[in-house]
Amino acid sequence: AGKRMSKGETATYLYGLVQSEKPPSVAGVPSGLAGMKAPRLVDAGNSLWLIAADAPLSRYGQAPIEAGLQDLKWVSACAMAHEQVIEHFAGTGTVIPMKLFTLFTSDQRASLHIRETRKELDATIKRVAGCREWGVRMSLNEGRAAAAARSEIQPKTRKGSPGTQFLLLKKKAMDVVRELQQHAASEAESAYHELQRYAQDARRLPTVQGEGSTRVILDAAFLVPLGKEKRFRAAVEKLTGRVARRYEVRLTGPWPPYNFIVKAK
Repeated sequence: AGKRMSKGETATYLYGLVQSEKPPSVAGVPSGLAGMKAPRLVDAGNSLWLIAADAPLSRYGQAPIEAGLQDLKWVSACAMAHEQVIEHFAGTGTVIPMKLFTLFTSDQRASLHIRETRKELDATIKRVAGCREWGVRMSLNEGRAAAAARSEIQPKTRKGSPGTQFLLLKKKAMDVVRELQQHAASEAESAYHELQRYAQDARRLPTVQGEGSTRVILDAAFLVPLGKEKRFRAAVEKLTGRVARRYEVRLTGPWPPYNFIVKAK
């Protein structure tokens, strides 16, 4: 740090680590972040390998990265390329992803950092070994819920003028949607605990609202042992069917354990 870097200089970019008895194959590995050399492996000792690449400082030095962070499209493309490399190695052993833009001045500095944090890393590897991450997002479909409410209350509101009937229907539909929103939190809690039984660990993530008439009520990541994946997926299917009249459930994965690298407090 503080040293002037010449134009041709590179830094060591770290995609992540992989624990494997034999060196994992780099055949067919994605090219990674734009402008970097192809991903390669660095032996960190005791069956641990760094997934590294040479990054030109003209594109990935501190100043270019700070400027790039203002461009969402650029950050998104970098994140996607980073994840593609991580996912390539996920099938070869236990993978520990590094954060986007983890850079060291050299392979030696990267290896030294790994040595210094090895105890913590080994504990993380032990925690996530033999598991994969699955994502479950559950949303309240307000349009579908209101339609279901209308069909349920239609026969009960035949008295009075058409105007009165219309107002009654509108009020009832609004009441049902309001009630659904109040129940959504307990429905999300129930779904989370239902799926948690098949996971070694689980995390609730901050809910980011999408567009349209759906409202995300649960965004969660589950660390599922390989031997329980079939039962976990069956539980998600069962949940999807049970809540279909009001809610949408989306399953994503399997992924490397992105949300389980840091131990829950």
